[in-house]
Amino acid sequence: MVNPCCTPTDVLLSCILCRFSLLEHTHAAFNEPPDQHNPRYSLNILFYCDGDDGRMLQAFSAALPEHTLYAWDISAEPRQCGGISADILSSITFAIVWMPPEDFFDGLNQLTHVFSISAGVDNLLLHPGLPASVSVVRLQDAGMAQQMAEYVLYGVLHAQRNMQELRIAQCASRWAHELNARTAADTRVGILGAGALGSQVAQRLVRNHYTVTC
Repeated sequence: MVNPCCTPTDVLLSCILCRFSLLEHTHAAFNEPPDQHNPRYSLNILFYCDGDDGRMLQAFSAALPEHTLYAWDISAEPRQCGGISADILSSITFAIVWMPPEDFFDGLNQLTHVFSISAGVDNLLLHPGLPASVSVVRLQDAGMAQQMAEYVLYGVLHAQRNMQELRIAQCASRWAHELNARTAADTRVGILGAGALGSQVAQRLVRNHYTVTC
């Protein structure tokens, strides 16, 4: 899984806000067309991103001025409430998260949608506190596919060119004449899953002349 904190904030923000805009305009709680000047339109949104240094929260808050974002504080006392009052927790309908703590969903009785800040949502679907009625919205891509494709290409090249063995030989001041280099065309790569990330990884490898099986 690619850490969203390593992805440019503006790219993540653009992807999340696009999905958010589509949902907020069709949210069942709205009985009239959205109007950011109408106080009934304002939402309480809970935010948590493991590893965020505050810049991501600040960017979301600036991009959603008509709504109120609350940061779930893992170090707060009592920890069970994330430093947020029960009244506020019970008014929250949307959450924006990555790797939420075990007790993150406690008290979120009105929660309807959870926006994942990553393409993978396994950590959410397996979360013991996620209510069954809540819809999980994942990112289709936020620059993560390019990062993943580059990382996989690096890994494949590393294995194909015997870089680990060559490094060991180099440290021993020995010429590794027995190591034969393979070409990309002679290297087959298998990918388990061909979703939003896997398909772009496959395309990158094919462009570099690897034989790919998904």
